[in-house]
Amino acid sequence: MRAAALRQHFHSTSTDTSKSSSGLQLAADWAWPEDIANPLSRLTLLTALDLSSNELTHVGCDVLASLRALSQLTLADNLVTSLDDVSLKCAGLRLTRLDMSRNRLTQLSAESLTSLSGLQQLDASDNPLLCDNDAHCVARRNFRRWLNDTVDRLTLALDVDDDTDGYVCHDDSVRVSYITGHLECDEADSSIRSAVTHHGSGVRQLTVVILVIISAVTVLVVASFILTLGLLVGRRYWRRTDVDYCKRRQAQLLQHDTHHHHHHCCSCRRRSRCVRRTSLSSSSSS
Repeated sequence: MRAAALRQHFHSTSTDTSKSSSGLQLAADWAWPEDIANPLSRLTLLTALDLSSNELTHVGCDVLASLRALSQLTLADNLVTSLDDVSLKCAGLRLTRLDMSRNRLTQLSAESLTSLSGLQQLDASDNPLLCDNDAHCVARRNFRRWLNDTVDRLTLALDVDDDTDGYVCHDDSVRVSYITGHLECDEADSSIRSAVTHHGSGVRQLTVVILVIISAVTVLVVASFILTLGLLVGRRYWRRTDVDYCKRRQAQLLQHDTHHHHHHCCSCRRRSRCVRRTSLSSSSSS
């Protein structure tokens, strides 16, 4: 179905159209008079929709959400400036082919295309793509990453007769491909990563040195504590040994004195007994 027939239908049913100097907006309210309902809301079995060459600037979410069986959407030769203006997230998983060629797209937003997880063919050629600043460079890099992530299922329509494959940076004096070639932001990221890596290695080295110093100090403190404790325990043991030795020596001396005194007493007793016996014998003889 082509949108020209729909526009002709609305021209015949209403004198007020939404075609203005900025183009036609097929938005949530269709950008036509509010009393006109969405004529596509009942086409739930429609699988292919061609809205090319209608000067569209927007396609609302209600339009795509109502087409539950839509798998092919053609929006070529319109005035769309951003993929976000097409509400691709409302197409869901069912959309397999998308034609956005010959519009006014300045960037191919990977974020807008990520929601189309069932997309198999994309044509976004012949758009005035921009590549002149860091934001554009990052957008190009993200789009390339998205292409690499979907390479197993997605086919990107290319112009084989053009050395830039139909995707050219229009803000560069030299014809540079949007999807191939060198990216300056990669160099900047590489420099940043190198600086971060160098800084990280320096931090790691400093951390290792600090850990070694802490370990050495810890070992020294533990060794000093053990040595001090050993000295205290040894001194106490030596002092106790000296005391015990003195006590044993004193006990030995006391025992020796007691034994000598006892032996002396025994000798005295023996002598007295001998004297007594002698005196008794002498008295008996007389």
